[in-house]
Amino acid sequence: MNTIKTDFFAQILGSIPLGVLLAGFVFAFGGIWLRSLIGAAKRDPKKPTTPDDWSWHYFWNDNVKRFFNGLFTAIIVIFFSIRFVENLTGSGITMIYCVGVGMGLDKAIEAIKNYKKS
Repeated sequence: MNTIKTDFFAQILGSIPLGVLLAGFVFAFGGIWLRSLIGAAKRDPKKPTTPDDWSWHYFWNDNVKRFFNGLFTAIIVIFFSIRFVENLTGSGITMIYCVGVGMGLDKAIEAIKNYKKS
């Protein structure tokens, strides 16, 4: 029974050590957060709902729904992109790649949100 469990996790994780996978998740979520901060810097201060000065409270209230709605999707996309990067590109996983995955994922979520509004 123990070999089945070991083989199962070996197939799920591939050649990626668990610590590298977890670090990849941290960097990918950091990319999502960084992309959100960049988007917040480009806010329209003329909107009546936007505060004049920077507000962390407004930032979190404005983005928390998007973060939680995309959390499950983000976990799945990040896992698959990290797990299969070696198979698809032939090169190993890097943390800058993980940041790029997070930033790209946030951009895709934003594009879908804007598409639904129009």
